[in-house]
Amino acid sequence: MSFPSEVRTAIKDAVADSGVDKAYAARSSATAEDLPSASFAGQHETLLNIQGEEEVAEAVRTCMASLFTDRAIAYRARNDIPHDQVALAIVVQEMTNPDASGVLFTADPTTGERNVAVIDAGFGLGEAQVGGAVTGDHARIDKATGDILSYDIGDKRVAVQSTPGGGTETIELSAEQRSDRVLTDDQIRALASIAKDVEELFGTPQDIEWALVDGESILLQSRPITTLPEQPVASSGDWTVPDPNLAYARVGPAELLPDPLSPLFESLGGPIMTESSVEMAREFLGTDAFSRETYALTTVNGYAYYSVSLAPKFLLRISGRGALAIPKVFGNVESHWRETVRPQYVQTVETWEKKDIRELQAAELLSGVKTILQAAINYYNSSRFVLLRVRQNEALSTTFYERLVRQPEDPPSQTFLRGFDSEPIRAEKALSDVATWCRENPALVDVLRETPRTDAAIILTEETPPDSVSAEVWTEWQDRFQAYLDEHGHAIYDLAEREGAKPPPSRSRRRRRVGRGSSLGHQCQSRLPMPWRTAVSRLEQSFGPRVRHQPGTSQSPQGRELRRLCQSLVRG
Repeated sequence: MSFPSEVRTAIKDAVADSGVDKAYAARSSATAEDLPSASFAGQHETLLNIQGEEEVAEAVRTCMASLFTDRAIAYRARNDIPHDQVALAIVVQEMTNPDASGVLFTADPTTGERNVAVIDAGFGLGEAQVGGAVTGDHARIDKATGDILSYDIGDKRVAVQSTPGGGTETIELSAEQRSDRVLTDDQIRALASIAKDVEELFGTPQDIEWALVDGESILLQSRPITTLPEQPVASSGDWTVPDPNLAYARVGPAELLPDPLSPLFESLGGPIMTESSVEMAREFLGTDAFSRETYALTTVNGYAYYSVSLAPKFLLRISGRGALAIPKVFGNVESHWRETVRPQYVQTVETWEKKDIRELQAAELLSGVKTILQAAINYYNSSRFVLLRVRQNEALSTTFYERLVRQPEDPPSQTFLRGFDSEPIRAEKALSDVATWCRENPALVDVLRETPRTDAAIILTEETPPDSVSAEVWTEWQDRFQAYLDEHGHAIYDLAEREGAKPPPSRSRRRRRVGRGSSLGHQCQSRLPMPWRTAVSRLEQSFGPRVRHQPGTSQSPQGRELRRLCQSLVRG
């Protein structure tokens, strides 16, 4: 690439005026960078520790030429950005020789929390972190209070530093340095304070590069965060139940709502879910004992729970009806699902798919939301009864095989379930194929193993590959994994774990009956006369305890299997 002599002269003159003996950095800044759909991060050159008039001018030329590298051209083509509509400016800055440097996000790029600032820090220049050579220290700070929510020390194996005469070098850090904290608490709070000021100045969450020189914080660059998740609903931490005379458990449709409910969903969806569950119970048990007062969807600290009455009269009525309803539940529930509930759900969805929602009035849209949600909850509640049969059949076949058939060298009973072709099986096979391909690239495997779970979504969209991985392999890995998510990602129950959200109490208490770990049936049984208590206990032994999933906890193997079966049933 040729360089006009007048431009080269102007650059050299500017360096002479600023100081020939100083070191400089040349940074690229393109007009198409930091778009909502394309950040261009790492596509254009940045050169560090440049010394001398001629060297700075040549660095500017190199940065300008990076606008037309194969990598940059291919990136623009993938994002449908015309080549003739992109311009590039080169920012020449006086270099610092930092003790530490890193990145400062004024909102958490992983969880979307706007009240949390996130700092990644390493020793020396920031190139080691940007290039993926090290995992820096990671801090999360409450911007309002200045409280340090967490500080994780990374494995800082190397550091990049300036060399005399220009350029940089990578040095190995000692074991002691690797485990040292990069930032003190005061330095973290100072950076968080700067984050608030910068965000207020630009009016949007920012991605800031900073350096620490002799204890002073220096800002190098700030740009908008282009891919920020939706802000999560806050949890108050107050687990007081609405009515201490009721029992509360996360069962049924509540298990599908792992995060705190929004006020809109609670007020709109709550009554619909309650009505569906009550009607389903009345239909199969043949009693009007169920009502909004005895069985309803409610919230505890924003999380969805079902409340159940513990009144002896109610428990006696449903216990007796429950025993009588067993033949009905296991007799015609499958035909009811196939012939009535599923067709109604399909018809509802197809009816509303044909409508142009842009032409509907607000009242019609609201009616549509209620209708679709009602059909979906009816469908799910009906599927739960089908799964009771599935579970019972599985238990019987497992018992028969394990006790009467299986020899010491035979596989466990779960092996037979894996022989059926289903959506979950296809999803596991597809993920296995991705993993098999990854193992053919050891450098990629090392990067994936060293990447924290919370950074998985970030590296999936990171255009610049780590130094140890070729651009071709990096792009193909992203394409393969994204294809897997496009095909099977809908089956994930809760992909994002909410950090800082307190899980429900670990034990049910007398005045705060929030079920977790202990069976809701045990709480109900304690209110029954002894003969009824014995009968209910025998029923529970026959069918096994309910499987529950609580926010912030791992699902049991039985719960995961039931969910896979449910997904297969729904998809089929």
